[in-house]
Amino acid sequence: MRVKFIYTGEVFTANTNEELVDNLLRNSFRMEDSLFELMKSYARRAVNMFNHDIRFTSIDDFVEDLKSHNHIKIIEE
Repeated sequence: MRVKFIYTGEVFTANTNEELVDNLLRNSFRMEDSLFELMKSYARRAVNMFNHDIRFTSIDDFVEDLKSHNHIKIIEE
């Protein structure tokens, strides 16, 4: 799938939700040690900045919430 990260305009390809989150980790300005740490810190920032509740209980929940709060957009399946 082709994914657009709304806040930066970055477009990238990911075959799975895990690849999508891994791409966010590799291109993060912060240096989280794991996908879980990335999701947790992103969720915290989303609440503080936008009052968006992003779950980090699983990769699928995290990606679902990124989509529903318009942080990412799937531009091609």
